[in-house]
Amino acid sequence: FNSTDINLSKEIKAVVDDYNDFITTKKLKVNLTTDDKFVVTANHSLINILLSNLISNAIKHNIENGTINIELKNNELIILNTGNISNTDPNQFFKRFYKGSNSSDSVGLGLTIAKKICDLYDIEITNRIEDNVYNIGLIFPI
Repeated sequence: FNSTDINLSKEIKAVVDDYNDFITTKKLKVNLTTDDKFVVTANHSLINILLSNLISNAIKHNIENGTINIELKNNELIILNTGNISNTDPNQFFKRFYKGSNSSDSVGLGLTIAKKICDLYDIEITNRIEDNVYNIGLIFPI
C-alpha cells in the first residue's frame, strides 16, 4: 500500500460532504470539531474507507432529527451518534457479518473492515453504547 501524509480534518470534512444528501434526508445535525493540523501517514484509499464506514454507520443507524458529533483532537477521533440502539454488546459489531438490526441496507461488514484497517495501522478502536448514544473512538499512534 502506498502511504502518504493525509490531513485527517480535511478528509473527515470531505467524507461528511459526500454524505450530505443522506444527512439532509434524515434531518441530522452534524457537529464537527477538528484539529486542522493533525496528519496521519497511511494509504489514502484505506483511510477514506475507514472514515466512510464510520460516518455512514453514524448516519444509517441514527434516528430522524438525530445528532452526530465528530471530534478530532490531538491524536483521537470520536464519533457519537444518537439512535435506537439495542442492548447488544457493542464489541459484537466488529464481528464479520454481525448486524445489530434486520436492516436490509446493511451487510454487517463496515465495522469489521474498519477494525482491519485500524489493526493495519496500529490505530486503537473502541466503542460503547450509553443512553442510546453510540460512541466509537480511534486513537492514532503518535
